[in-house]
Amino acid sequence: MHYFDRHRLPESVEKELNLTFHDSVESMVGVCDVVTINCPLHPETENLFDDDQQNDLYEYFIDAEDDNLSSVIDEFGDEFDEDDLRIYRIMFLSKVAN
Repeated sequence: MHYFDRHRLPESVEKELNLTFHDSVESMVGVCDVVTINCPLHPETENLFDDDQQNDLYEYFIDAEDDNLSSVIDEFGDEFDEDDLRIYRIMFLSKVAN
């Protein structure tokens, strides 16, 4: 199993569970057929995207000619943290691809 997290697990845990750590979401997505997003609910992740933000991002991705991350950052970089845009992009691709 491959994973990305802000905090890497100890090497002993990775070996025991046969985990492969990636230092970026893009690196992980490039080698995985299926990606799930599991975010614990705490103050940093609660309401990560409000309804208006989700609608704006969804409309952007639906109308976009590609899913290039740098284009999304250029468009929304002043409103969103880059990591949040990466997460939403993956959520969108997962939802639409299914």
